[in-house]
Amino acid sequence: MTPLSSHEILRHLGKNAKDLPIFVHNSLDSTNTEARRLLTQNIPRPFLVLARTQTAGRGRLGRSFHSPLDSGLYMTVAFDMAGPPEKITSVTPTAAVATVLAIQDVCGKQPNIKWVNDLYLHGRKICGILTEAVAYEGGYHVLVGIGINLTTSEFPEGMRNPAGALLSPDDPPVDPSLLCARIIHHLFEYLTPSNTSACLQAYRRHLLHIGQNVTCTRHFSDDGDHSTDLKGVVEGVDDDYGLILRLDDGTQEILRGGEISLSAASFHYKKEYIP
Repeated sequence: MTPLSSHEILRHLGKNAKDLPIFVHNSLDSTNTEARRLLTQNIPRPFLVLARTQTAGRGRLGRSFHSPLDSGLYMTVAFDMAGPPEKITSVTPTAAVATVLAIQDVCGKQPNIKWVNDLYLHGRKICGILTEAVAYEGGYHVLVGIGINLTTSEFPEGMRNPAGALLSPDDPPVDPSLLCARIIHHLFEYLTPSNTSACLQAYRRHLLHIGQNVTCTRHFSDDGDHSTDLKGVVEGVDDDYGLILRLDDGTQEILRGGEISLSAASFHYKKEYIP
């Protein structure tokens, strides 16, 4: 795999990103964790953190993200977002759309989105997204962590979701610097208010499990192990990316907020807003 290069990322982004701070590391505990550390150093935002490997990559619900050396793209982009916390709920699905489009740009493959933030290809998870937010007066520092299995072929036993790689052994190699640049390009393109509708439509086009029966389990962190299950058919997402579920009794439920997991071919979601 072509080595990651801050120079190459900037070259692919073009002159509009010439002042973007980019930090490329051989090894980090977690790119999101490093981005949090950089926030305390008043690094200008937006900035970008990448690593060839992560020793403590983080996923949802406190899970780890498997990050072998030079077999994936492990990155975090940090930027500021003014306004109420409700605005942050759109960041994760926007990042999912940006990553899908970047993959299409670079290697022609078309992954789909498992609500709300995982990418799947041929029935296997190839990408996870973890969005975190740190409050400041007037808004939030937003950290969007994206991990893509490019060529990873071995995964730990007992993983919750069936994992796979973006590239097969017969595929030509992908330049991770180019893929990173295309993700950043599409992310900031679709975060602009004028592209809100276009991003939502793209998300809906790539959404998995439409028309499928699923079991949705809501976990309540303030109530120990208490949870409730809902069964129904996925009908899509509303304008705020809430999952529309038609229950077995014919009523409709919109799922959003809290910690929610769904199971249909290992279909899981957790709201990734951390104030």
